Amino acid sequence: MTMEDTQLRSLRQKELLYTNILFVVYAVIVFGLIFSRASTPLVYAVLAIIFAISPLSMVLARKSNILYLMFPGMNELLRYEQEKLGDQWLRYQLSNVYLQVAVSLFFVIQAIIRPAHPFSNGLPLWYFLVVPAVLLILGNLNVRSQARRIDQSNYEQLKIYTGDRVLFTSIFAIVALVITGVVFVAYKILEKSWSHIGPF
Repeated sequence: MTMEDTQLRSLRQKELLYTNILFVVYAVIVFGLIFSRASTPLVYAVLAIIFAISPLSMVLARKSNILYLMFPGMNELLRYEQEKLGDQWLRYQLSNVYLQVAVSLFFVIQAIIRPAHPFSNGLPLWYFLVVPAVLLILGNLNVRSQARRIDQSNYEQLKIYTGDRVLFTSIFAIVALVITGVVFVAYKILEKSWSHIGPF
C-alpha cells in the first residue's frame, strides 16, 4: 500500500469517527430535550436546525459537510474529493443539500402545526433505543458507501453517478416538499374552519 493510499484510508477513518461524534452530539441534544419534556414544536425546530447546518455551511463557506468546518484536518479530504470529482463536485454536493433542505423544511412545518404537548407523550421506551440505532447504522452505511464510490471510481463513472444522484434526490426533494406543502395548506384550512366554528 502506498503512502497516498495509507493517508486516504486514515482520512476516511477520521471522517467516519467524526461523523459518529456529531451524531452522538446531536442525539444528546435532541434526546436531552425529549427527556426534559420539551414541547413537540421545540424538538422539531431543533431537528430542522440540525438538518439545515450543512446546507448553510454550503452557502456560507462552500463546504457541504459540517465536518470541514469543525475539524480542520478534513480540509485535506475536501481537496481530494474536489480533485476527484472535478467539475462534478458542486453537483454532487448539491444532491446532498437538496435532501437536507427538504427534511429541514418538513421539520419546520411539523414545528408549526404540532400542538405544544411534550414530545415524549405516548412514545414507548423502545422508540428511544431503536430509532437512534437504526439512524446510526444507516448513517454509517451511507458514509462508507459514498466514500467507496468516490475512491474506487474514475471521473467518467463519477459523472454518470452524479447525474443519476442529482436526478433522484431532486425528484425526491420535490415530492417531499409538495407533500409537506399540501399538509401545511390543509392544516391552515382546517385551522381557519375550526376558528369559525368556535368552542362547543
